[in-house]
Amino acid sequence: MSFLDKEKEDILIDLNTMTSKEFYEEYVMCTRIWYFESVLLQNEVKEVDDFKKIISEEFKIERSESHLVGSGKLGFSLAPHKKFKSFKLEESEDQELSDLDIAIISPELFKVTWECLKEYKYEQIISEYKALSSSVFRGFINDKNLFQQLGLNAKAIDRIDKCSIRLRDHFNIIHPINYRIYNSWRDLELYTLSGIERCKGGSCKK
Repeated sequence: MSFLDKEKEDILIDLNTMTSKEFYEEYVMCTRIWYFESVLLQNEVKEVDDFKKIISEEFKIERSESHLVGSGKLGFSLAPHKKFKSFKLEESEDQELSDLDIAIISPELFKVTWECLKEYKYEQIISEYKALSSSVFRGFINDKNLFQQLGLNAKAIDRIDKCSIRLRDHFNIIHPINYRIYNSWRDLELYTLSGIERCKGGSCKK
């Protein structure tokens, strides 16, 4: 049975009964995606292939080197501070639209972007330096940290903009799209496992 055939409560039971590694492989790394089947309501296999094709072309990576994570994957968030919040389809006065989170696994792009940031550090003041340093230490770079650096000329920024435009146009996506560039699959795994561990026990721990 796929997780898409399960209720949220059943998934949370698995969260607390499976090991973090088992849950990661079963729910995070599986091929099915809640957003495609429940929101886009289209041929999921074909659409996921088209989705990965666009990302592959814009980021110059293999199709296998991107992965949709976050609440768009499961239908609710596993981020410890969000406490299993369901994917927000429509904006309201008290809540914004949920994001689609795309992991780009590319050692080459990670290295080039990191080198660009290091050079930039000697010319400008790095915005959110501690947060950026912490993420780089853990093997990833968030797109928001790149866009915070005014005047930064990085290939990743241009690729992110072009990719988002194509994805929105092709799939009529209205939800914000976030990108995180990982140095390796292992770094993605370690980061996700850490979040899963903090969510065990029924409510996310800070």
